[in-house]
Amino acid sequence: QGRARGFDRKFGIPLDEYPKRCIEQIERWKDQAAAYRSADTIEVKPSKEYASSIINSVWTGEPSVIYGNQRNNGCITSLPSDCAAEVPCLVDHNGVQPTSSANCRRSSPR
Repeated sequence: QGRARGFDRKFGIPLDEYPKRCIEQIERWKDQAAAYRSADTIEVKPSKEYASSIINSVWTGEPSVIYGNQRNNGCITSLPSDCAAEVPCLVDHNGVQPTSSANCRRSSPR
């Protein structure tokens, strides 16, 4: 208890914050579920996340492009091969395949 309170004071993170947010989220989910149950129709819109695009492309073979963090492996030749790089990736029935990108120029020191 003493050490935890010190952490709370030192970093300003209330120790009961996460459980409180969980309880609030569960209440929002209950309200949302009730609204869905009483609705005549439910509007479904694509999100801005990649998961549905990836699943659709792998399942149907319809190609799409996402930007994913991959091990560089030479995609960007001016970066180390073992670093992570965000590169355009082709997604289709073969899965997610990183593509080669142009070299990155080093920016001038400010």
